Amino acid sequence: MLTLAGAALVAASGVGLIQNRPKAIIRKQLVRYFRSCKLPEVSVRRITRHGATYAVRITLPYGVTVEKFQSHLPGMEQAVAAPIKLKHVFGATCELTLGYAPFFEKVSYTDRLPRNGLTVPLMTPFGTRFLDFSDETCCHLLTGGATRMGKSALIRLIATHLTLSLDGNLQIKMINNKVTDLYMFRGVPHIEVAETDREALAVLEQALDEAKRRKSLLKSKKNVVDAKQFRQRYPDEKMEPVFIIIDEYGRFADNKAIQNAVTELAETAGYLDIHLIISSQRPDAKDVLKPRIKANILTRIAFSTTDETNSMIILDSPEAAHLGKIQGRAYLLDGFLEKVQVPYMSPEQVVTLLEPYRKEEGTEDDAPRSEDIEAPEALPSFISGSTGFTDLS
Repeated sequence: MLTLAGAALVAASGVGLIQNRPKAIIRKQLVRYFRSCKLPEVSVRRITRHGATYAVRITLPYGVTVEKFQSHLPGMEQAVAAPIKLKHVFGATCELTLGYAPFFEKVSYTDRLPRNGLTVPLMTPFGTRFLDFSDETCCHLLTGGATRMGKSALIRLIATHLTLSLDGNLQIKMINNKVTDLYMFRGVPHIEVAETDREALAVLEQALDEAKRRKSLLKSKKNVVDAKQFRQRYPDEKMEPVFIIIDEYGRFADNKAIQNAVTELAETAGYLDIHLIISSQRPDAKDVLKPRIKANILTRIAFSTTDETNSMIILDSPEAAHLGKIQGRAYLLDGFLEKVQVPYMSPEQVVTLLEPYRKEEGTEDDAPRSEDIEAPEALPSFISGSTGFTDLS
């Protein structure tokens, strides 16, 4: 009996390995895309790897021309998070060539990463994947995972990269009970840090007031439906993106006023360009993150979790429990589940990158330099090394 059980476990693990191979992932993502676009007859016949690319041989169904299928390239690129080239082979047979990039355990942030609006770059086995907060389904973000696995590094990346992309034309409200962890943001006018429950509630109430003001403004224009359209049609009128970043959200579980304010923002503020980013080690839907909040945060990033239960709470999938102890490695759920590596940005690097945005007066008091403050020790797997290291050159 034990022999049979062991054989079953070996077989199950073998099936799991096959399903998680890149070819199987590509096939699954493309088939899912074709079904969602009502193209289930598109047949994925063969997938082969050629050096740094994957070649996918497909057969188009009757009535679908190559020219018509060409219009689906942007959607397919999003589905597989890789650039795609389409080539007509013969008859109804076409070939998709997918770009491929090595997946390193450490990726350092560099100024060569694209800076474009409200997008934040993440690394994947198929190249750069962008977290796009201007996308209606990605307007809010939930992130979780075990301690020291990369949540704080992700917050630093988002706040700093968006500042550089928008040249400081945004507002960032950080709620964190350990403000010493955020010393690198001091003195930057558009970044505000709240520490106590009272300060956190004040930030949230200000955001709710701003949401009401923006709703009234959109109604008065009568020809716009959201903040993105407003900026396109009225470029001279100011409506900066607002990000509210709450770290260790679990400590507010018993504060009904904060929970109610966050619920209202999650349900109503996304189209107004007011974005919530909630970070917690274990955002339990019952005790910490209310169901109404979680239901309105469709985009999630889960770093390595201690068990499958914690992974299910964040992702509705057990995958994050099997990531291993690789700091910065995570699963992104944004329409489909995808393994990513968060580019690492050290506190010292943040200080340097944000220096042009600090206010001149009171710089020494409000924005201590990294050499004046003992910076937190770098995470072990983020230390430069020869194995699994890249600077994106």
